[in-house]
Amino acid sequence: MVNFKITFKLEEPFGPLEKMIKEAVIEGKNYGYPEESIIETALSEYDVLIHCQREEVFNATVHFNEFLYELFRFAFYAATGEIPEDVKSYGWGFNSIDELPNWLDKEVRILGELLGDEFDELTSSPFLRSFLGSYDPILIVYGFRKGGYLHFVSVDYRKVCKVPISEFVKGAMNVIEEAILELESCTRVFEENWIKEYQEMIDDYKRLLNFLRKKAGRWS
Repeated sequence: MVNFKITFKLEEPFGPLEKMIKEAVIEGKNYGYPEESIIETALSEYDVLIHCQREEVFNATVHFNEFLYELFRFAFYAATGEIPEDVKSYGWGFNSIDELPNWLDKEVRILGELLGDEFDELTSSPFLRSFLGSYDPILIVYGFRKGGYLHFVSVDYRKVCKVPISEFVKGAMNVIEEAILELESCTRVFEENWIKEYQEMIDDYKRLLNFLRKKAGRWS
């Protein structure tokens, strides 16, 4: 184990979650916002922290629903090398470094410096790029799969964390399970306001989590 840890929290003055949701629902109803916008607002102030070997490699306020879907993408990719087509994507996937647009040349140079001798091999097969739902566009992370490891690269932090796939997948599933329980604690508020899309979102998380368990196999 390399002690790779993902945590999320909703701090004052925004929390607890039920308070945040009630405020978002009231405002959304008053202004006639669509259900999706109300949900995004209700889940817009979560902080996500990622540590590797006790060092911080990611710290951002995120769109929580986007973060969870991106975490699913990384977990499926780590476990199988592929991502199911029905997983919502808020990031990018590339088959090789040649597919990156020219405006990402600076990131390519940073990746070269960080990955060193493994750069050519890691970037010649499919990999992921993501904000992990962050509001800050400079907080970019990459995921490269090789053997039994996921190379989790934080561009802004200039950090590479080589995580055993089993550790990454188990950690991701634990975070997702914890998030589902927290989100489920507030379904009543949405049900009382006839907002069905919130429960549909949670049901989708559960479906994907069950599918991930099946696909992860020995990595879980």
